[in-house]
Amino acid sequence: MGYDAANTYAEKEVWKFSEAHKDFNVTTVNPTFVFDPQAYEVKIKAKINESAEIVNRVLKLKPTDKIPLHVGRFVDVRDVAKAHDAAAKKPDEFNGRRLMLLHTGCSNELIAHIINPKFPDMAISKGLLKKHKQQFKEGDMKWDNSKTKALLGFELRCLEDSMVDTVKQIIEAN
Repeated sequence: MGYDAANTYAEKEVWKFSEAHKDFNVTTVNPTFVFDPQAYEVKIKAKINESAEIVNRVLKLKPTDKIPLHVGRFVDVRDVAKAHDAAAKKPDEFNGRRLMLLHTGCSNELIAHIINPKFPDMAISKGLLKKHKQQFKEGDMKWDNSKTKALLGFELRCLEDSMVDTVKQIIEAN
């Protein structure tokens, strides 16, 4: 909650600054939970970032283990970088805009469901799509980021691609 509050207050201060200093172009980029393969090679699996560690914890589950509850929304870090780049390249077009970056809902159940068929030799707990849908009630987490997607002009990367790339990187770190 502290992280969310800090981001909210920081953004409010940015908009106050923007109002007081009209000679600056301001765009805010607001990603939801960011998953990713890391930008650098993972040499020590114990030192991966928190989003990769969420995936790593799922990878450590035995087939009989219960999958711990984790529910949120997802965007790939490469799309966050592309959004920053787009805003920097077209400052007048993006000025005063608030970009909401998210692709879809996500849970540990869905992560396990995606990983199992892509990495069958890993023998992890099988994620249940039905359980993911029960945990992630889209009606409780509505969003509309169509304006952001139209302004950016590119499709956001899907969770499956992000998970596959992240798992490959974690496996290579062993």
